[in-house]
Amino acid sequence: MIHNINSPRSLRKREQKRELIIQTALELILEAGLAGFTMHKLAEKMDYAVGALYRYFKSKDTLLAAMQRQILSEFSQCFIQTDLLCKEQYQDFSQKELALQRIWLAVEIYLNLKKQAPSKFYLLHEMIVSPQEILSLQEGLLVMKEALPLLRHLQELLTFATETKAFREGNANQRSLLLWSSVQGLLPLEKLGRFVPGYPFESLQTALLETLFSAWGASESSLKKVKIENQKFIKSIGFLSQFSTLSEGAS
Repeated sequence: MIHNINSPRSLRKREQKRELIIQTALELILEAGLAGFTMHKLAEKMDYAVGALYRYFKSKDTLLAAMQRQILSEFSQCFIQTDLLCKEQYQDFSQKELALQRIWLAVEIYLNLKKQAPSKFYLLHEMIVSPQEILSLQEGLLVMKEALPLLRHLQELLTFATETKAFREGNANQRSLLLWSSVQGLLPLEKLGRFVPGYPFESLQTALLETLFSAWGASESSLKKVKIENQKFIKSIGFLSQFSTLSEGAS
């Protein structure tokens, strides 16, 4: 019997196999670290022949890039959907307050993704902060193409904050990069909680946002209101529980 490899059933099975490989690779990276990840170890974990993996991904680079693109796509959907929920929830807010609320929430989402999807977050974080060139230029460009909507979304939020006078005039592109890099720089400090019980990581997170927002012109009264409402909003939507694609094991 001859099987049509391009039939809907065959294509669906192939996609399911790719998803399984990606999910298992994420688990392995979380266990062994990105530096310890190899196609041989992945094949061993899945009880596959190494050659079988290369039928779905032609190289380790291709697999890592596919993983990153998928994660970025999921994160992007999460940011956009939560932003829409935020705008619906706070229609009675002033435009200034809404602008601050949306930016603060975007940062909260990113930081909490670490708890919701640790292996996905770890891979993305390592790809961003590692000084090593993990991907080839060709694969890296494909990943960057997927990352651009996220960066544009953050820039749009900061532009909106300037237009509504929540922030004073400034370069939205520069501010988005400062905000992004500041949040990334904060993450390693969370490890101190392993050695110093009760280490106030969350208060540092709040202090960082307050410092940046104040420096860009946000009023103290608006910041106070946004901090309170942000916590209420996160609890009211069960935070990320509705975004099932982000949870570990959902792939």
